[in-house]
Amino acid sequence: MNQSTNITRRASARRPRLLDLFCCAGGAAVGYARAGFQVDGCDIADRRNYPVHRHQGDALVYLARNKTGVAA
Repeated sequence: MNQSTNITRRASARRPRLLDLFCCAGGAAVGYARAGFQVDGCDIADRRNYPVHRHQGDALVYLARNKTGVAA
């Protein structure tokens, strides 16, 4: 089934939050952001040119501190 469907998001709607753990240089984060997600990246390595909001540190510790609303 190939039926085109227009998907629109209201301007006032909040974007879903996505935690990009072990994000490296941020290539996937760019795609997530373009798809409409609010991306928060986390990696222990210093990535000065990461394209979206990023935290430098241990990804598992960051997840433990920010796991509100995480789907099982």
